[in-house]
Amino acid sequence: MAAGPYARIIYHRKGKAPAHFTMFGDTILTDKGHWFEYSGQSYPRWGGPLMRTLLALTPEIRRLELRKACAQHLEDLLSQLRLFLRDEHRYPPSAEWCDVLVRYWQKVFSSDSRKVYFRCPSQVEGECHYALNPACQPDSPGDMVLLFESKAGWNQHGGPELFTFDNHDPKGGLVLLNDGTVKFIRTEEQLQQLRWKQ
Repeated sequence: MAAGPYARIIYHRKGKAPAHFTMFGDTILTDKGHWFEYSGQSYPRWGGPLMRTLLALTPEIRRLELRKACAQHLEDLLSQLRLFLRDEHRYPPSAEWCDVLVRYWQKVFSSDSRKVYFRCPSQVEGECHYALNPACQPDSPGDMVLLFESKAGWNQHGGPELFTFDNHDPKGGLVLLNDGTVKFIRTEEQLQQLRWKQ
């Protein structure tokens, strides 16, 4: 199986069994084990020529690809948090976590170009669409929420009251757990079942 980001697609058809496939950049793997590849220039974040062709043909796939890119942004933010943790032995203070990461990037990479990772690709307005759960610490359980989608705002921190279902179509939002797992939450019930505190 391919390494790196992938999307598991389930297509529900009225009166028929759901269709399934898994997408890895320019490769699609069906549940029957068939591989479809396009050997062109690849764009890892947004897929390559095959992905762009699918997006043009099926608007629903565009929404899935935006959700996949949003999940990748959360994973990129987690990577930066872990680099900071390695050097500082803690997560950044919750009231200034965005500012701290930007300063850290500028120091390590001599650039703040990574600010793009603070934005959900489905949204046009705002600098940041994620919030930090201040209750989550490096030694917190792996299933505790660390980062999650919120309305636009910088240095946001708090709990489920900040979570938004409005950044995606169909409605729902992503959470990133302390162990690196990313989940798409569709309902208030699913949101409340998550671990927000020790």
